[in-house]
Amino acid sequence: MSFDRVKPDGWAVNEKLTSAQQNQLDVDHANAVDKTGDLVPGNINFSSIVSMNDGSTLVLRDGSALAAQSGSSAVFQSGSFLTIQSGGTLQNAGTISSTGVVNITSGTLTVGSGVGTTINSSVSFNGTTFYSQDATFLNDLIVDGDSTPGNVKLRIKDAAYLDLEALAKMRVLSGTSIEVQNGGVISVAVGGGISLTGDLTVNSGGSIEVAIGGGINVPGTLNLAAGGLAFAQPGSTTLYNAGSTLNVNTTPTLSAGITISGGTSSIAGTLSVSGTATISATTNLSGVTTIVGSTRRLKLTSRDVRRKITLAGGNAETVFSDGPGGYIDTQSPTYIANSDTLLFQIPAAGAVPHKYSVALTPPDNCILKSVEYTWTGSAELTVSIRRNGTSIGTTVTPAANGTITISPNVTVDRTTESYALEFVAEQATVANQSASVTSCFATYTVSEYDEG
Repeated sequence: MSFDRVKPDGWAVNEKLTSAQQNQLDVDHANAVDKTGDLVPGNINFSSIVSMNDGSTLVLRDGSALAAQSGSSAVFQSGSFLTIQSGGTLQNAGTISSTGVVNITSGTLTVGSGVGTTINSSVSFNGTTFYSQDATFLNDLIVDGDSTPGNVKLRIKDAAYLDLEALAKMRVLSGTSIEVQNGGVISVAVGGGISLTGDLTVNSGGSIEVAIGGGINVPGTLNLAAGGLAFAQPGSTTLYNAGSTLNVNTTPTLSAGITISGGTSSIAGTLSVSGTATISATTNLSGVTTIVGSTRRLKLTSRDVRRKITLAGGNAETVFSDGPGGYIDTQSPTYIANSDTLLFQIPAAGAVPHKYSVALTPPDNCILKSVEYTWTGSAELTVSIRRNGTSIGTTVTPAANGTITISPNVTVDRTTESYALEFVAEQATVANQSASVTSCFATYTVSEYDEG
């Protein structure tokens, strides 16, 4: 309401105050606001400034509201505050716009479900900030630390995830780093991968773990610092695709083995393997390859190896000769080099047997599988394989000419055993008989490199 003057022109000296004027003043007095406290049932409109003295309070009672109509504004000038005390709530169903700084020094600013908050300027959080719903940032989210490393953090807690969705990237810019502390793990799940175009450094005590089916693709450099370890779990694979190179400039130690299924491996330094190395490709070793330990061997895929037995240079127990014009051309037994033939000539029935042995040099730890030879002639020829002088396998005295095979199938121990192939030619009843041996071969089953 508003009051009008009872007598706009004023009263003259000694002019009477009428009853109507007195009644109007009484009504206006009753409707006036009492400065000591009052209840105003109607609206009060202000066309100027309403000032509240120091220490005064504007109280909104239960069920009341402070309504700012369209086009109006509430201005808090420099040095003033809007304080929401403990238990109080500032509810907004429209838009709150701030062109200055909003400080929340204590308590909690809660944005309810289904309500959006749009911030077009800078926001500084000096305390703890909780988001119970998704928060979308259309510009940079900056975590500004101080000069002490680690004082300010972006923390992902209590089984929460930091998800990078479609087309998103996490970039580590120049001069920055990702530090995985003791006990921390970077895990790449099945079908995932880490793609690096620069350097990845794992410092002493750190590790990178890739789950089965995952992978690490390094187009740049993978550098293991002093004390670092590249550890491949059982069932995992380290794959170098076509055109890639693994350069080892120091001494690698492979305690669980290595499998190379293709390509060419070039090692110019030292390769130390204390486990098993399986290589089915080409390997160029231009440095020193050392098999450590007296019982260590360079293993091979088990295979049969056929080697020719040299008949020349054997040992004849006795060399026989019957002089000019006799049956023996020069001596018996004798090796004829131009035909690679071992020749026996028996001039008399019942003569002393002619014996000849050649050394066998099977690889250590192999299986002496078989010995074969081809013979012709009419003398009785007995052939046996001798180990430390004792016959092994089957002693063969063939009745018919042809190719004969002896199959002892024994494991060779060259540290304690020696092997020889012994031929014995004789004739019990008929004089002037001969026997010739050619094409003598041994077959070994080998599974390791013979250092001898």
